[in-house]
Amino acid sequence: MQPKQRELITKRLQYFQHDFRPTELLPRLTCLTEADSQQVECDENNKGATRATWTLIDKLKRRENGFEQFVLAVRCEGLGHIA
Repeated sequence: MQPKQRELITKRLQYFQHDFRPTELLPRLTCLTEADSQQVECDENNKGATRATWTLIDKLKRRENGFEQFVLAVRCEGLGHIA
């Protein structure tokens, strides 16, 4: 993820962190490793969707195409207001 994209997603996170379940996006986020996906699932199950959203965004920030895949995933899930 590019620095400007990281900055944008970090600023906007507070506005969309409660709008979706992160595990619903995982199948569309092919840039994530299996371990990344498992961590997001674990956090959602044990700590809630908000914590899992923060974990998901943290993992996406570390991936080259994370921003683009996130935007496409939320649009495909009918969450265009997030993108």
